[in-house]
Amino acid sequence: MIYDRPDLLVLLPLAALVMTLAVLWQWRRSRRLAAAFGGNQAARRLTGRSLRRFPTARLGCTVLAALALTLAASGARQDTAEPPPPATPVDLVVALDVSHSMSAADVDPSRFEVARASVDRVVASRVADRIALSLFAGWPYGLVPITDDVAVVEYFVPWLQPELLQQRDQGTALADVLDHAVERWAARSRDGSIPVLLVLSDGEAHGAGAEVLAAANRAAEEGLRIWTAGVGTPEGAPLFVSGSGGAPLLEGSGGQVVAGYDADLLRDMARIGGGAFHALSAPEDVDGLVAELRRLGGEVASTEEAPFDPTMLLLIIALALLATDAILDSGVLLGGRSRATVKGRS
Repeated sequence: MIYDRPDLLVLLPLAALVMTLAVLWQWRRSRRLAAAFGGNQAARRLTGRSLRRFPTARLGCTVLAALALTLAASGARQDTAEPPPPATPVDLVVALDVSHSMSAADVDPSRFEVARASVDRVVASRVADRIALSLFAGWPYGLVPITDDVAVVEYFVPWLQPELLQQRDQGTALADVLDHAVERWAARSRDGSIPVLLVLSDGEAHGAGAEVLAAANRAAEEGLRIWTAGVGTPEGAPLFVSGSGGAPLLEGSGGQVVAGYDADLLRDMARIGGGAFHALSAPEDVDGLVAELRRLGGEVASTEEAPFDPTMLLLIIALALLATDAILDSGVLLGGRSRATVKGRS
C-alpha cells in the first residue's frame, strides 16, 4: 500500500485519541445524568437503556470510522510495480507529396486527400516529441521546422493544398526529399533522439530509382530512419488539368496522362532506412504505421489493470460505522427489550 499524502498518516493516532476522548466524555456525562435521575434503574426506566454501561461498541465504531477517514484522506492505494523506463524521444519529419499525380482519384476521394488525412492522424497521435512538416513535388519545401509544439503542425495540416507550391509537375523528387530531410534534422538535431522521416507519396519519382535508393543510403548512414506510406493503385488513374473543369491532361503524343504508382520503390526506401512500407487506401490504414513508431521509441500501451483505489470503499465503511454509532447512541437496538422490562415491572 502506498499513499499520495503520507504526511496525513500522523493524524491516525490523533484521530483515534480524539474519538476515544469524545466517547469517554459522553459516557461520563451519561453517568452523571443517571445519578441525577436517581440511579441507573430509574434512568433506565426513563431512557430505555443503561447509562452507566461503558459504550464499547460505540467506541469501536467511532475509532474505526476515524481511521478509515484518515486513510481515505491520505490517498491510500495499491502499490504497483516499478514504472517502465521513459520512451526514447522521436524526431519526426513528415514529407507529403503534392505533385500532380497525387490528384489521381484511384483511391477515394483522391490520393492527396487520403495522404493529408493520414498526416492528420499521425500528428494527432503524438507519436513524436518533435515534428516537422515538408511538402514536395519537383523539389522539397519546408513548411514547418522541427518543433516540440505539435499544435503548430496540427494547425497547418487541414489547410494543406497542392496549390501551396505554385509550380508542380507529374514527377516527384524523392532523392531531394531524402537529402532535404537529413538537412532539416541536422539543423536542429539533439542527442539521444531517434530521427525518422515519413514519406507519403505515390512513388512516381523523377530520375532513376537507383538515384533515390542512393539518397536513402546516405540518409540511413546519417542515422535517419525511413518509413514510407504509398497512396495509389497499380492501375493508376487519369489526370486532369487543374482548374479546367475536367479537361484531361495530355501527353505530347496526345494520349491522356495516367498517374503511376511505384510501391516497390517506396518499399525499398523503407528497407534501406530501417523502417517499413505501408499502403494507404484510407486514412485509418496509417494506424499500423503509428503503432510501429510508438514501438520504435519504446512506448508500449499498458495492458495492466489500473491499481485498486480504496478511497471510495473507505468512505463507505466510515459512513456505515458512523451510522451504526448513531443507532447505538439512540438506543433503538435496545428499545424493544427495555420497553418489555419496564412493562413487566409496572
